[in-house]
Amino acid sequence: MPQSNDLGYQKSYEEYLKTAEEAENQGDIQAMLKNLNLALQHTDNKKPIFEKLLEYHLNDTNPTRALKILKSLIEIEPKNAGYYKQAVNILLEIDNAESAEKLARYAFKQTNNSYFKNIFEDKNQNYLMQKQFSNTTLTMLFSLFNGREGVYARQWKSPEGKTGYIPVYEPLSEKVIRNHLNGNITIGIYQHRLDSTINWICIDVDIAKFALKQALSDDEKWKELDIATQNTAKSIADECSKFNIPVYIEHSGYKGRHCWIFLVKPLPARLAKRFGEHIKLNIPSKIPEVAIEVFPKQNFVKTNGVGNLVKMPLGIHLANGRRSCFLDSKGREITDVDNYLKNIQKASESEILDYLNYYRLSSIYENTGTKQMAPSEKMEIPVHTTQYNIDSDKEFQYLIYKCPVIKEIFNNAICKNELSYDEMIVLTHTVGHLENGVEAVNSIFAKCFNIQQEKFLKSKLKGNPVSCAKIRSRVPNITSKMDCNCQFVYAEGLYPTPVLHLQEQDIPSKIPRGLDINSVNFQNALEDYIKLKKQTYETKLIMKEYEEKFEKLFKNSGVDTFSTAIGKFRRVVDENGKVTYKLDV
Repeated sequence: MPQSNDLGYQKSYEEYLKTAEEAENQGDIQAMLKNLNLALQHTDNKKPIFEKLLEYHLNDTNPTRALKILKSLIEIEPKNAGYYKQAVNILLEIDNAESAEKLARYAFKQTNNSYFKNIFEDKNQNYLMQKQFSNTTLTMLFSLFNGREGVYARQWKSPEGKTGYIPVYEPLSEKVIRNHLNGNITIGIYQHRLDSTINWICIDVDIAKFALKQALSDDEKWKELDIATQNTAKSIADECSKFNIPVYIEHSGYKGRHCWIFLVKPLPARLAKRFGEHIKLNIPSKIPEVAIEVFPKQNFVKTNGVGNLVKMPLGIHLANGRRSCFLDSKGREITDVDNYLKNIQKASESEILDYLNYYRLSSIYENTGTKQMAPSEKMEIPVHTTQYNIDSDKEFQYLIYKCPVIKEIFNNAICKNELSYDEMIVLTHTVGHLENGVEAVNSIFAKCFNIQQEKFLKSKLKGNPVSCAKIRSRVPNITSKMDCNCQFVYAEGLYPTPVLHLQEQDIPSKIPRGLDINSVNFQNALEDYIKLKKQTYETKLIMKEYEEKFEKLFKNSGVDTFSTAIGKFRRVVDENGKVTYKLDV
């Protein structure tokens, strides 16, 4: 019966709703709830009121009342998969896995939605089962997915089901990664390091936002678009494989795939971004329902900024409670995670540059700010039969030792991976006159993704090299900062040019370059050293893990020696109680 006030006036359903809305606007939540509950008694269309109450109880972080409301909504619409999903996720959040599984079984019978079947049946994608990860997994993740120093991100989920990340200003540690793997937290990695270099590239392939809403309510559409994201990820891997760049595909745990490319050494973010953008351009059969994003998104990040992040693999996505996983080429989950991570191959800077140099790329014109599409026309860089090493080229090394301007241009090519038009002209018409000028110029140009095919040298230059005066007129931004005032007293009658340095009578057999960080030899040695240090660290952790296993085996067996096919394996305890393991071959 309609409620009446002291004067006998009976309010209608619409009036209760209006009063509830006014109370909400005034911040009187109790009055709002009272009038919504009274409105329920005056209508057969209870669904919109229950949904309003559900929204409030979710915002108020009251899972018990939210579950009661969802129960009522399910009674109204027993085939609505969305209500079941919300209820299952709430049960998972409050650690009631048993009830969540029970409800998932019932929901699957009612809706035939595979989302619920995965929860209780598919062990490869089980939301409820906590996976066990070894120390090896932890160590490899720590090694592979490092990014911004001193900060990582933590995922949050609002009562309405929205998710996001907040920065945590402390160094990423193995303890944090362990909590991520155990499902206690979900973390993301900020990609840009402080010097705007990166250790990995990620191409994110997702169901586009406009298509996601329909897919979430249509199981067949979800399957169709999920297959499309896998096919797109496979196309990215196939495109990269043409240049021997390995790609590792991960199911993100929600609406798509992550395509990971790990780097031998840190790469400038702008170079990685350019590479990713052209991978995106070159893959075939793109569809609007699948969105592709390249990480890094920015060329540089300010000192007080952190840039964009990507969720670390093998964690649980809070949007749906699903754990992410790596996939093989056919889209099947990788079950032997340790072995998979141990065998990950990394891409080198030269392979990234080879890809960019292979296609004739249009530049982004700074004056107009207009992005130009990359033509499909391909280029071929002159290839030489003998392997050339610019660090071993005595003439070139002596030239950059004597001429700081040429050295600065060379450094720009190495560090920035691009040269201005005038820098390119100066380099060509000086270095191009050396004995190995073709090889030297082309090896430098190969590192610059903005240099076109026709600029590569086909043969050694003839005629006269560029003069010092002409160099100063072309690159005053460099010469004005350098000691550009060489005196060629032994070359009377000849105009000054850097190439005259090579006419000195005695070029030292060993050029006193010092420890030049731009030396390719130095970079290679440093790169190998860092790699060995990482491998040593990883090996120590893995060895420790195995030694702990051996300790249990020896203790359980009550012996100190095992016979193997190649000799005796012994447990040895020294006078200080330190345990070691030895294999007598």
